[in-house]
Amino acid sequence: MSKEGAKATYRMMVDAPRDFVWSKRIGPEFMPEKYLSGARAKSYTIDPKVGGFMKSVMVDAKGNEYTEEGIFTEVVPNELLKWEYTSSLQPDLTICMEEHLEEHMGKTRYTVTADFGKEEIYSKVVELGWDKSFANHMEQFGDLVNRLVKEEKVPK
Repeated sequence: MSKEGAKATYRMMVDAPRDFVWSKRIGPEFMPEKYLSGARAKSYTIDPKVGGFMKSVMVDAKGNEYTEEGIFTEVVPNELLKWEYTSSLQPDLTICMEEHLEEHMGKTRYTVTADFGKEEIYSKVVELGWDKSFANHMEQFGDLVNRLVKEEKVPK
């Protein structure tokens, strides 16, 4: 993961075609309970179009519920998702998320950037462990997609 000002960027290569990675990112496989450690999704919905939304109701390891929501501001199928993220854990914080999928030598380069707007806000969420959680979240998604590629025998 790299940091530039108030932005954190995570990049990874996934050994799968871009359309397959996209389908898993916007499909039911993305449901957080499938790959997030420490929390599970009680419910998850996604409508990936401009003005559409993503919402999950999460339950942490202690049984506490919280919501995560996003409104999509730009969507280019198989290429780009831009959305504004909020969580009931930090209701005064909105993170602008940008996800890019690019074909690269038969694989998919998946890049996610979180823009916190101000560097001091980013510093505060790092103190809470957000950066480690975010990196773990991305690695688990990559592992999930790679496993599904094998299970579904996706041609490369």
